[in-house]
Amino acid sequence: MARRTISHILLPALPVTLLATGAAAQERPPAVRSLATGYASVTYSAEPKGEFHNNFTAAISPLLLFQVGDDILFEGEADLELEEGATSVHVEHAQIHYLGLDRLQLTAGMLHVPFSIWHHASWINRMPAPPLLYQDTHGGPPHDALLPILFDVGVMARANVPLLDGWTTSATVWVSQGPSDEIAGHHEEGDPNAPDPVVAPLGYGANFEDNNSDKMLGLQIRTVAPSGLTVQASGFRASYDQDGTLGVYGANLALIWTPGLHESPLFDLRGEVVLLGQEYDDGGTVETVNYGGYYVQLSRRVDGFEPIVRWSQLPQAVAAGEVVLEARRQLAIGMNYWVRPSVPVKAAYNVEPDGTDAVFLEWSVGF
Repeated sequence: MARRTISHILLPALPVTLLATGAAAQERPPAVRSLATGYASVTYSAEPKGEFHNNFTAAISPLLLFQVGDDILFEGEADLELEEGATSVHVEHAQIHYLGLDRLQLTAGMLHVPFSIWHHASWINRMPAPPLLYQDTHGGPPHDALLPILFDVGVMARANVPLLDGWTTSATVWVSQGPSDEIAGHHEEGDPNAPDPVVAPLGYGANFEDNNSDKMLGLQIRTVAPSGLTVQASGFRASYDQDGTLGVYGANLALIWTPGLHESPLFDLRGEVVLLGQEYDDGGTVETVNYGGYYVQLSRRVDGFEPIVRWSQLPQAVAAGEVVLEARRQLAIGMNYWVRPSVPVKAAYNVEPDGTDAVFLEWSVGF
């Protein structure tokens, strides 16, 4: 028998070993890049002639970004707020983006629904309190406002299309779990015998489970001009009751105009018009109550100072002969001082001819 050397044993196995080593090298996980950022704020609010004299709140919202290779991006944000001696913790959004397609971005998770231009980040907004259209209730029903700032769980696709002369447009479609009337019958007074409201208050997002087989379907079209003009139209529809027979519909038209955006902006003009329709059961007949509202906001930064004025209005809404949303008007006058590009100190006075005036002081930091 021929004597086998160590080379006779190793050489035949060498191509297999090299192939295995190459495969292992190809299967190495892609590089992960991460970034921790976010924002924080301290706010003082008071009603000089209202029910409460003054109140301090503090909040911090860490934002985490993880990019896996060139195509996968995870984005997550939590909100931690101290108010009235208690700390609340909410997940604002947790999204996975796929960026591997040329002009199409795919997203899944807890989404910041692209319905409005009002942003929930405190240092980005020029006013310390939202307009009458919105309220930051983390998905719960707004009080004396049209909508909460919308976050919901679902999937989203955004296509970006460049146009001529620097114009761009984008179309975003989303499908999410939608609103729910599960919170109907839960009253602030805690009286279990209190009658349910004529029109059920709606909860949005992960705090309220989907109670039917229907989903929210939404579409946004956004066009940006090189002159600093942005026009955005959005809409959605969904069912909110257990049987999936009662619907809610929303439409939004928004505008931002910032001439000289990439140089020295002359001013910042923005506004939104929102129309909502909610079906309800009126003794076996399906009726619809219509809501509406708008705001217009103008600001101009001079060095570090930025005076700002905003007008908001909500018409009265009536269902089954009962007022379900009181008419409100609000004039907000403010002054911001930008200590740093992401560190504003804001002061505002809200005048409500139909309600209660309020004072706000806020120090925000974006980091």
